[in-house]
Amino acid sequence: MKYLIGNLNASISVSYILSDKLELASSLLEPVKGIFNGEPILLPIPDDAPPEIPRIILTSKDGKLKCNVSKQYVELIYIEDTPTKALQELREQLLKVLGNITKVMKSKFNSSIYRLGLVTRFIVFHDAPIELIKERYIKPGAIDYPRSLELHVLDRMDWDNLMVNRWYRISVHPKKKTDGEDKEISIIFDINTIPEKKYDFNVESLVAFYDKASGYIVSNVETLL
Repeated sequence: MKYLIGNLNASISVSYILSDKLELASSLLEPVKGIFNGEPILLPIPDDAPPEIPRIILTSKDGKLKCNVSKQYVELIYIEDTPTKALQELREQLLKVLGNITKVMKSKFNSSIYRLGLVTRFIVFHDAPIELIKERYIKPGAIDYPRSLELHVLDRMDWDNLMVNRWYRISVHPKKKTDGEDKEISIIFDINTIPEKKYDFNVESLVAFYDKASGYIVSNVETLL
């Protein structure tokens, strides 16, 4: 089975003063302008609007890669409507972009970076996805003919003095317009530092986190099915 990326979200929680959106957008684009080659969007958001609302959106021309910048988060988002790539193929670009964004936020805008997260959604195709999940996780006879099936598991791990949540969700739902079984399995793998503790990440420790998180997901996602 192939585990292909439907979408990915690398979320960086930041604290900084946003006084000039144009200056911030220009600074972020400079080291990654070959990647975010679409038209940047500066949204006319009032200063007193909720801090999580994006003020700046950078995009690639094909629309697959996007960077949302708010007063509270910087989010790198990859979306592919028809998945074709494995996570391993995206890791190098992911780490490069995140490193360059972090350098700008730390050096030019004196940002504090206190929480990190990586959410990946994989699409797996199988002729009998519900039966596959039942055989892997459910006691025989416990559930006979489910039309949809979801499995959620959340635990915590200590990663080199970082406490992280590891949360994965496996789901199959019937297609909306047919009675047949959907042949797609959705696997969401979410690794994030715990919200109860604020860390102080620099460029090196941030890149190290995403390198480790993405490598962990690559190594472990295929063990789920």
